[in-house]
Amino acid sequence: MNDLLNFWTIHGALSDWNDDGVPDGIAIRVTGWREAGLPEGLIDFSARLGYETTAMSPDFLSDKATLSPFHLAIEGDRTVITSKGICAPTKEAMNEALRWLSSEWPTSSEEKVTTIQLKNGQYQLNDGPWLLGELKEDSPAWPHSPVEGLNELFEQGNYRADRRLSSVVFRDFTIDFDEILGANAFEETCYYAAKMGMFSTHIQFPITGDVRKFHVTIKHDQQATVDLEEQNLVVRGNEENVVSFLHALNHGNFRIPREVKEKPIETIVNVEWTNKGERSEIETFVDKLWQPDATIEVFISESKSVRDHLKQQWLSRGAGNVHVRSSFKPGFHWIQEEILPLIGEAKYVTIECLEESGDGMEMPIRWLQEMYPIDEMIESNDRTVDVSIKKDLKHTYEVKAYDREDQLIVDTYLDVPTSQVPYINEQSWSYPTTSCVTVNAQKQLVQTDREQFWRYYVQEVLPTIHEKLNLDEQSGITKPLFHSLTLDVTMSEAETKLDFEHERISSMEALHEDLYFNTLEYYRELGLQRSGIAWNTPGAVLPFMHVVEGSKPKATITVTRWQDVQEANSRFVQSLFFKNDELYYETDQHVQRKVTYTNDLDDERIVEATKQPGVSAFEVSRSFNGIPIYALEITAEINASWQSARKLGVYKPTILIEAGHHANEVSSVPALYELMQRIDQEVLKAITIVAIPGSNPDGTALHQQLIEEHPEWKHHAARFNAVGLEFNHVRFQDSVFGEALSAPALINRWLPDVYLDNHGIPAHEWIQPFAGYNSPPRFPVSYWLPNAMMYGIGKDVVDHDEHRLILDKATVWSSKAIGENQRLHNKNKQWQSRIKRYAYPHVTKKFPLPTVHDMIFNRWEEKGSSDSTHYIYRYPELCSLEIVTEAADETVYGDWLEDCVNGQRLFNESIIEMVASTNQHIDKESAFKRFGLRRSRPLRIK
Repeated sequence: MNDLLNFWTIHGALSDWNDDGVPDGIAIRVTGWREAGLPEGLIDFSARLGYETTAMSPDFLSDKATLSPFHLAIEGDRTVITSKGICAPTKEAMNEALRWLSSEWPTSSEEKVTTIQLKNGQYQLNDGPWLLGELKEDSPAWPHSPVEGLNELFEQGNYRADRRLSSVVFRDFTIDFDEILGANAFEETCYYAAKMGMFSTHIQFPITGDVRKFHVTIKHDQQATVDLEEQNLVVRGNEENVVSFLHALNHGNFRIPREVKEKPIETIVNVEWTNKGERSEIETFVDKLWQPDATIEVFISESKSVRDHLKQQWLSRGAGNVHVRSSFKPGFHWIQEEILPLIGEAKYVTIECLEESGDGMEMPIRWLQEMYPIDEMIESNDRTVDVSIKKDLKHTYEVKAYDREDQLIVDTYLDVPTSQVPYINEQSWSYPTTSCVTVNAQKQLVQTDREQFWRYYVQEVLPTIHEKLNLDEQSGITKPLFHSLTLDVTMSEAETKLDFEHERISSMEALHEDLYFNTLEYYRELGLQRSGIAWNTPGAVLPFMHVVEGSKPKATITVTRWQDVQEANSRFVQSLFFKNDELYYETDQHVQRKVTYTNDLDDERIVEATKQPGVSAFEVSRSFNGIPIYALEITAEINASWQSARKLGVYKPTILIEAGHHANEVSSVPALYELMQRIDQEVLKAITIVAIPGSNPDGTALHQQLIEEHPEWKHHAARFNAVGLEFNHVRFQDSVFGEALSAPALINRWLPDVYLDNHGIPAHEWIQPFAGYNSPPRFPVSYWLPNAMMYGIGKDVVDHDEHRLILDKATVWSSKAIGENQRLHNKNKQWQSRIKRYAYPHVTKKFPLPTVHDMIFNRWEEKGSSDSTHYIYRYPELCSLEIVTEAADETVYGDWLEDCVNGQRLFNESIIEMVASTNQHIDKESAFKRFGLRRSRPLRIK
C-alpha cells in the first residue's frame, strides 16, 4: 500500500479476489491486539472493515502469516498510523486511533500519505500542517432498520407484510464489551461487529463508547444466555459461554422451517353417479325403429373402433345405408374418415365453415375451430386446401374438391347437431356438439355421456357443496373454501394422438379442462354474488379422468373440508441457551431448536448445482405439504465464508428467476439448470443471479400423479399448489402457504432489479365444449391454440417512463435472441401464421399479435400500488423490470421440450446480457462518522 488514502479500498485493506472491481474480502491481518490489551476501538475498526466489503472470512485477527500485516503496538510517545499499523503510547490512545481510523478518514490530499499522526483531536498528514477532525453537520435522517430477532441481526430473514422494503439497511448499533472476558471472546466480538458492518448499507460510528438505537452488551455473568429485549441484545456468561454464543450468532443457521402438522381430513361430500350412457340410448332408438334396408345416421362421442363396431353390427343385420360419426370434433372426423378417401389426387380443396352467430359463448370461428387441424394434415406440395368461414352457409360444413383439370370431383356437406347447455352461472349458454340418431328420417338428439355428467355436476352437486362449508370473511380469498374437490370419472371416449405436432383427440381431456376451470369460475361468480368479492381460492379441484373403451359412464365426487392452520408465519429467534451442554435457540412462538452450523440440502440436483463455482443454495421456504423450496444464489466466485446479499446488491444489479411456478409448465426448471451450466463468470462480474428452481413442489407432485395415466395432457389441475391456490394472489402477505413466501423472502434478501417469471402455455389445442369451445372466459385473450413457441409479457408500470424505456429495450434484446435461433424463429412464425389463418382476422381482440422483431411481446399495464402482489407494481422504486416468459411447454417431452428449454434459456440469457452490459452508478455518502452506500435505481440500460 503506497498511499494511506487507499486504505479502505481494494488497493489497501480490502481484496478483490475475483477481479470484478467489488471488494470481496479483507487483505490485512491485524496482529498485536492481544499485547495491546484488547483495545475496544478494534471493534469499531472491525465494523468498518466489514462495512467496506461484500464478503469476508472471519480470520483477519488470526495469527496466520500474511503478506499484509497491520500491527497494533503500545509503544513510543506519540500516536502514528502507517501502512504497517498503529503505534500508540497507551491503550486509550490506541482506542482513539482505531476509532478515528474507522470514522474520520481523510478522503483527499495533494500527495501520497505515508504517515498520519494524531494528537488532541487533530491529525497531521506526513509532515504537513495539523488539521481539525471532521465537524458535525446536520445530516438527513436515515430510516432505522430494527432488529426483531437473533435471526435478523445481519439480514431481515423473514418477509413481513407490515414492513416496507427499503434499499437502505441502516445499522445504528453500539457494543459494550466487558474487559473481564478474555481474548477469545473479544475476537468473536470483533467478528460479530465486522459481520454487522458487512450486512449494512449505511452505518454510524463510533461502535464503542456510546449507546444508540441497537445496543449490544457482552458481559461476564454466572448466567449463560443470550436475550433480545426490544432493541437491546445481552450476551451473558463466562468466556467459554460467550465465545460459544457469539460463534453461534456469527455462524449458526437460524432459518426456521415451517412445520407441517398432520390433521385428519374430514369428508363432507361423497356422491356417486352412474348412467346407462349415450350408446345404450342410441342402440335402443335404432332397435325401436328398425326396418330392413334402414338408413341410419348416428353422431356419437366414441372412439373410431366403437363407431366401426356399431356400423358393422347394423349392416350385418341388414341395414341399407349407415353412417356412424363422431360427435366430438365432428368436422375433423368427417373429413378425415369420409371425405379424404373421395378426393384422391385432387389438387384443390375448399372447406367452408358456417360463421357462428348464435346467442351462446362460442366465438364466430367456432366451426373452424372444431375442424382444426385437418386442413393442414391433408395439405401437401401437390394439394392446396383453402379454409374460410361464411355467414349465410346453408350447412355447417361444405366441401368441394377439384382435380388437376379443374373438374369438380367432390361437392358435399355436413350438418352437425348441437345441444343447449347452461354455463355455470346459468345466465349464459354454450352449444356443444351432441350425439344424435336418425333412422329413416326420424331423429332424436342424445346427450353425450360428458354432457349428462356435466349437467348433474353443475345442477345437483355444486350448489350443495358450499352449504356444508365453514366459511368466514377470508374464505375463498386468502384461504380455500374446501381442501379438495376430487372428481373420479370413467367413460368410453375418443383418445387418439395425431401424427401432427403435439395435437391429439381427447374428449376426456376436454372434460378435465371444463370441470377444472368452470368449477373455478363457479366459485368466482358465487363469491361475487354473496360478498361482492370473487372467490378465486376455492380449493384443490382435481379431475381424474379414466378412458375405458366400452365402459358405462360413472363418477365419484368427494369433497374434504379445509381446516385452518393456526400458525404464525413471521417467527423470530429471541434467545440462546445451553441445554445438556448443547446450544439451543427459542423463537417467539416458544419453539426450541438445536443450533446447527450446516445447510442440509436434500435435493440431488441442488447439491450437484452447488458444485459449480460461485453457486450456493439454501432452503428458502417449505410448501404447504412441507416439501423444501430451495433458492440458488449465483455470484462471481469468492474465497470467503460470508457474503452479504444486500451489500453485493448495491454494487451489482440482481436478477431473480422463478421457475416451476405452474407445475404443468415443464420447461423452466430444466432451462434454469441449463443456464447455470452455461453462465459465464465474466457476466457474473457485472450481475448476480438468484433463482427458485421449483417454486411449487406440491403442484409438481400432483402433476407426476396425473401424467401416470395421461402423459401428454395439459393437466391444468396441477398448475396451483396442494389446495388449488394461485399463490401469487397471497404474495407479500402473511400466509400459511410457503409457496407464496419464497419469492418475497428472496426479494427481501436481495432487492432484485429484474424479476424473470418463467411460465408456459399449452402445446396443443385447448378445448372446453361447455365454455364455448374456448379457453376459460376469465382470460381476456384466447389460448385455444398456442400463438408462439416462445413469447414474453412485460409488466408495464403506468406513469413510470424510465421503467417503460427499460421494458422497451428488454423486448428488443429478447426478441432478437429468440429470432437468431432459426428453429425457434421458424416455429414462432409458423404459429403466428396459423393464428392468422384460423383466428386473428375474425376475432382480433381475443387473438392479439403484438410483435417485436417477429416475436410476440404483450404488455400488462397496471399502476403502482403498495397492495399489489406483483413485485414491480408493489415496489417500482426497487424493481426496474419484470417479465413473464411463455413457452408452449405444458406437459411436453423430447424435441418439443428441448425447444421450449432453449427458448426459456435464451430469453433469460438475453436479459442477463442486457443488464450485464451496462455500468450502474454507485453513490457513496460520508458525513460526520456516518457512511452510506446506495445504487441509483431504476437501472441504467444503454
